[in-house]
Amino acid sequence: MGGRGVVTYILWKELGNIWENIDPLGTENLLIILTGPLTGYYPGIKTCVSGKSPESNGVVGSTLS
Repeated sequence: MGGRGVVTYILWKELGNIWENIDPLGTENLLIILTGPLTGYYPGIKTCVSGKSPESNGVVGSTLS
């Protein structure tokens, strides 16, 4: 479970009941930027940027090293 897994959990927790009604490009959508859960324990850092995809209506994201 890394950064993208944590983002998926947060998105589902916050938007799960209204997922189909949220406009991916609207102001009610969440854009989440966070680090993985092992940051500080493992050398290096990764940053995950994720949100609801306007193309697939699922979760989309990018992980940066």
